[in-house]
Amino acid sequence: MMNLQVTRKIKCDFTAEQWGLYTHSFPYSETANIARDLNESLEVLFNDPNNTKGHVLMKMMDELKRFRNYGAADSEPMYFLEHVVNELYGK
Repeated sequence: MMNLQVTRKIKCDFTAEQWGLYTHSFPYSETANIARDLNESLEVLFNDPNNTKGHVLMKMMDELKRFRNYGAADSEPMYFLEHVVNELYGK
C-alpha cells in the first residue's frame, strides 16, 4: 500500500492594480502595502490545509471589506479574488 500526500504552498505577489485598488486616488505606497497585506492573507489562508475553498473566499471577502476605502470591496477586486481562488481550488 502507498499513501501519497501532496502539500500545496503559494506565494502571492499581486500588485495593487491587479487587486483593483484605487491606485490613482491614494499614494502608491499605501495601496502597495494593502496589496501586500491581501497577498499575505491569501497565502496564509490557502496554505493552511484545513481551510476549504469556501472558507478562504469568506475570510478574504472580510479582508477586502476591511480596505473598502481603497476600493477593495468593489466588484473588480471581488471578481479578481474569485478568479484566483477558482484557479487554486478549481471551479
